[in-house]
Amino acid sequence: MFDVIAHSPSLNKYLKQEHIQQLEAYIKEGKAVLEIGDKIAIKDLRDRMLAFKQQLPPPTEDMFFANIISTNKDVVTPVDRSQMQQEMTQMEKSIARGDIDAANEHLHKLRGKIGEMLDKYPSDLLMKK
Repeated sequence: MFDVIAHSPSLNKYLKQEHIQQLEAYIKEGKAVLEIGDKIAIKDLRDRMLAFKQQLPPPTEDMFFANIISTNKDVVTPVDRSQMQQEMTQMEKSIARGDIDAANEHLHKLRGKIGEMLDKYPSDLLMKK
């Protein structure tokens, strides 16, 4: 997730440069910790990454999941995909206009749509918290 967010222009445009640098540092540290296999270090890193994820601007994680979910044509219908993409577009337009109330409304609708789509995924394809 961090790798996609850090290197995808459609997602990292919401981030400050410090966010991107921290994401890249976590990616590098994650690879090293996984290679070593130290369970305590892995848990510590996971906890720090989860805490950092909470600091990312609100649309970042939602846009990540919306993009991932909407690409699975076996689970998501064309109508659902279109509705999700419409909410994403409207939210981005609202952000560009500086209309925070409208952006929040579209973000709320997008989160609802993401939830609906996640419910359609077979449980073996999805890991929930």
